[in-house]
Amino acid sequence: MGAKLDINVARMIHLNWELDLEALIEKRQPIENLTSYQDCDLGLWLHGDGLHTLGSFSAIRQLVMVHKRFHETVDSVAKMTSDHDKREGLSEVRTLSREVIYLLTQAEMEYLNAHDQGIGLNQPMFKLWDRLFGRREEKMTQQAMLDVSHARLLHLKWVQSMPQAFRNHGHGMNLDTAELCSLGVWIHAVGLKKYGQIQEINQLDETHQAFHEYTANTLTALRNKQDSAATHTFAEVHRLSREIIYLLSLVEYKLLDSSAVKRTKTILPFFWKKSG
Repeated sequence: MGAKLDINVARMIHLNWELDLEALIEKRQPIENLTSYQDCDLGLWLHGDGLHTLGSFSAIRQLVMVHKRFHETVDSVAKMTSDHDKREGLSEVRTLSREVIYLLTQAEMEYLNAHDQGIGLNQPMFKLWDRLFGRREEKMTQQAMLDVSHARLLHLKWVQSMPQAFRNHGHGMNLDTAELCSLGVWIHAVGLKKYGQIQEINQLDETHQAFHEYTANTLTALRNKQDSAATHTFAEVHRLSREIIYLLSLVEYKLLDSSAVKRTKTILPFFWKKSG
């Protein structure tokens, strides 16, 4: 009997798979019994109902190719005997893994938009607080809860809205500072204070600050009609946004049993196709 796909569970399964692989490589242990890109949980769905039913989504079409490359690269790393080659191969695995996570988030966004459940950027701030942190009166306390799914989608939505900023020469888009935006408040009020020992939260803080800096530089360049400079800084905005989405997924993975994060389900109403 099939099971519906929670796209956020799919991200966690993929991360767990990647982290297990990294641990084996770091410990110089043999990598055996690898599943193929068509036989892993995500692959079974992608090459079954996912591609058949959601093949019109650009993220799904790209994900099929990237997911295959991810598994092919993993297979190559598994056969390597040189530690140097394995480290280089692992770097490529990590890059492709980030792309898998990004495309899963993009597919989630496309699905929500198709069902009129899109993520708005122009909500009043108190509504955004409520969505990201639960009850408003708790948002600055140690009990504040981060809705990781919404935070990922919000970053993706922001980057997807940037072409409009280019057309409008940077006007009509406002950006809070890294410390005052919702994610930044959670990082400093809860994340670093309660879970500062988690390396990915520190990395998220640095990457999030850089994202705000480059986004502000992009908007300033556009408003000054410095299109070349804006294009250059926006390329970094795009890269940093991908990294934030990946790091948010890692933080979610490491805090799965914590009350500090809230996990929102996005259930795709199609079924896995199980072999045999």
